[in-house]
Amino acid sequence: MRFTDNSMGERQLLQYADLLQAMAAGKLGMYVGSADNIPTIVDQYKGTYTNYGLGSIPGGQATLGGGDGYMFKAGLSPAQIKAGLAWLSFKTVNPDRIASDNQKAAAKGRPVGLPEPNIWTGASERKLLDATKKYATVPTQNFAPFVAGNATVTLRLEPPDAQQVYAVLDTAMQKVLTDPNADITQLLNTAETQVNQILATVK
Repeated sequence: MRFTDNSMGERQLLQYADLLQAMAAGKLGMYVGSADNIPTIVDQYKGTYTNYGLGSIPGGQATLGGGDGYMFKAGLSPAQIKAGLAWLSFKTVNPDRIASDNQKAAAKGRPVGLPEPNIWTGASERKLLDATKKYATVPTQNFAPFVAGNATVTLRLEPPDAQQVYAVLDTAMQKVLTDPNADITQLLNTAETQVNQILATVK
């Protein structure tokens, strides 16, 4: 991440919302994020879709896959749960709905054409590509490098207790960023010990 006005060296420990605001204001040239950040930059911080693009991290071998979580009420019968899963499949991962969903989103002024991990192949993928081309409301060429690179990157689930591991590493990173006399070797050794303790308890 780098501020175009070179203020990043003086302003440490920024929050994620700070990055989005800085990007919208033209004070940030690049940061690590995902396509779902862009509507937030536009809607909340008055950015413009034509000003943003995405690309894959050079040399990237894998990335964390995302998704939505759904819950079913306790006590439902297996048949009810099966019906619920069938409905979710119809609603959320149905290639026959892509065109109509895109059309409705475009009519409401919502972005159509932002890249997402492609779960489709064959005829279903063609439906996705055709519907995106027909109803796109954002400059899809800005995201072409990301789409091309994403095709070669393996999606992985977030490991168990990953958030705890991140918290440990954040502490070391913050110390390095804010203390010019930080003992990096000691910080890494301490972080390794703490992470190993977390991993030892993973079930």
